[in-house]
Amino acid sequence: MFDGPASEQTAQHKAMFDDIISALMPDARAYGLPGRQALVWQIEAKMAHAVLMQRATFSTDPRAKERAQQAAQMRLSQCQGILLGA
Repeated sequence: MFDGPASEQTAQHKAMFDDIISALMPDARAYGLPGRQALVWQIEAKMAHAVLMQRATFSTDPRAKERAQQAAQMRLSQCQGILLGA
């Protein structure tokens, strides 16, 4: 959390997703989802996001950098669209 208001908003969105996951997990487990699967998905998503942000920030290829920036923005928009009021 490094850049003030944008980071604070990101932290709020993460907390909202954590709340959604917590609310859905009991039903997901009852349906047969293994208990650790949500954690596995979160870790995989975090790693994929880190790779994308590294490319968007540090790539020496301008086209690759631009594609990574666009992909990151698209994914962020998708996540924000899921959250009510975002």
